[in-house]
Amino acid sequence: MAELARDFSHLSDSSTQETFPGLGDGLQHALDRLTSRQRAALLLRELEDLPFAEIASNLGCSEATARVHHHRACTNLRQWLKQGDDLIFGTGAEGALS
Repeated sequence: MAELARDFSHLSDSSTQETFPGLGDGLQHALDRLTSRQRAALLLRELEDLPFAEIASNLGCSEATARVHHHRACTNLRQWLKQGDDLIFGTGAEGALS
């Protein structure tokens, strides 16, 4: 996954379905809408459990900026998934993306 973040342009196109084929359509669409840096920060933190210092190193930014990318990704996903027709989660799972 760290290799994917180094070339996070790969994470900015609509190829997430090929990378993560088991995702539901709603989550897939929401991930595709994130910026490449937001998607990379989210995937490295949530799937690889990397510390923000390492995420920052992979993205070539400060640790604070990596935290901001992650936070914005979580905020955007939460908002988009709540508005979409194919909801992944609803009330009761608000903390799923924190």
